[in-house]
Amino acid sequence: MAQPNTMEVVEVCRVAPDPLPVASLESPKSSSLPLTFFDLRWLRVPPPQWLFFYQIPTPNGSGITTSSFFFDSILPKLKHSLSLTLHHFLPLAGNLTWPQNSPEPVIVYAEQDDAVSLSVARSTADSHHLSALISDHDHHDTTALLPLVANLAVTDERASVIAIQVTLFPNCGYFSIGTTMHHAVLDGKTLSLFIKSWAHTCRSLIGSGNQTMTKSHVIINLPEELKPFYARARLMDDSAMASLGAIYSNQWLDFDGPNNRSLKLKPDNHHHDRVRRTFQLPRAKIEKLRRLMLVKDDVELDVAHDNRPRVSTFSLTCAYMLVCLVKAEVEEVVNVTNILLIFAVDCRSRLEPPLPMTYFGNCVSPEFIALDKQVMLGKEGFVEAVHAISNAIKGLKKGVLNGAENWASILISGLRHSTSSSSPRCSSSSSSSTPGIPRVYAIVGSPRLEFYSVDFGWGQPKKVDVISEGISLSDSRNGDGGLEIGLVLKKHQMEAFASFFTQGLESL
Repeated sequence: MAQPNTMEVVEVCRVAPDPLPVASLESPKSSSLPLTFFDLRWLRVPPPQWLFFYQIPTPNGSGITTSSFFFDSILPKLKHSLSLTLHHFLPLAGNLTWPQNSPEPVIVYAEQDDAVSLSVARSTADSHHLSALISDHDHHDTTALLPLVANLAVTDERASVIAIQVTLFPNCGYFSIGTTMHHAVLDGKTLSLFIKSWAHTCRSLIGSGNQTMTKSHVIINLPEELKPFYARARLMDDSAMASLGAIYSNQWLDFDGPNNRSLKLKPDNHHHDRVRRTFQLPRAKIEKLRRLMLVKDDVELDVAHDNRPRVSTFSLTCAYMLVCLVKAEVEEVVNVTNILLIFAVDCRSRLEPPLPMTYFGNCVSPEFIALDKQVMLGKEGFVEAVHAISNAIKGLKKGVLNGAENWASILISGLRHSTSSSSPRCSSSSSSSTPGIPRVYAIVGSPRLEFYSVDFGWGQPKKVDVISEGISLSDSRNGDGGLEIGLVLKKHQMEAFASFFTQGLESL
């Protein structure tokens, strides 16, 4: 298991949007953005934190050390490209406030002192310790990644939107980029849009790229699929959605006192008795799970494709993982009757009319799936879980906003209990074994974010991780079309899960 890193903070600076003419870029035209009901749901939840680990290429025959190459070449390009990228993403350099005369918080930006906090650190970790952090074959303490991410600057009156930390591992030839984002401003899709835009800009600085010159400045033109879309009239002018926003705002105002406009975030609880590990589910094994489902459903494999039941990779992965988890945590669920699986659904394409996939902000809905514990532990647990998840996804065609009036209250209820238990984003410890209370497993991330494609110019990441005690899902670093599953469990439970997970796949 990896030991705690000794960290040295080398620099803390503020990176401002490059002083280019705003009109020449895809930036919002106003100086503030109101929060929609999709945003308000996340107002005070702990901020999601993502980590990208990169190997530093060795300069050919130059005799330059890893540290020199990092500080003289990599870091300046990361800073410059971040500054250029922020002109497409001005709200990220701004702040969240809740004016007394406003019914909901707003993002204020385009101010003179707007900037993003960038921390630069150096770790003393050796290759053994780093390997434990990025390997699929070892686990590490849940707090081991915390020194690699920065904290948001948050007061009662003001909250920064994003904080970034770049950490050099000189003994290993690696560096990491850690992001901490305010969830009331952006979801995973928007973070993905920003990170990919930053990487595109950095690559363009390194090579010829798609860039033009204006006076002494460089303008990096983003491709259409990376240009953020800021218009919010579709969500703000709809009476039903506006009503949801009012409900959420009032619920937050009543949280921790009357008329409480504080923007302070609830702390995230990281259990010191838990370990973190990543598991690979290769494409070949996913296809075997798919064939198993077809056989279990008594469907002939040579039946016409259109007549086959839809069995998505997501449904298969979640079902298989869930069965292994319940078995691994069997002593924790002795008094539990139901299992509750929660995952996020991207609503951009599901609204009528739909929003562009590059919409800036939150646009996800929660999906709740209740499962019987005894069924999950039984012979047909996997099959029943696949059916339940598949049916829930199919039901999204009827609308993604069903029950939306309760979304914020459910989350706030979880926050009220988080000081004595765990974060509402947790998985294996998000509920006690008290009779009548379901065991909650929450999924964070999505393979569709394609974080392993984020190349700043020095190669794709060797590992992408999210600092959460939830279940993380992402695309696979192996590039085989498989998925990566990240878990946080007690050590003996992790060992049990690994056994169930591996043996089950080997038996296919």
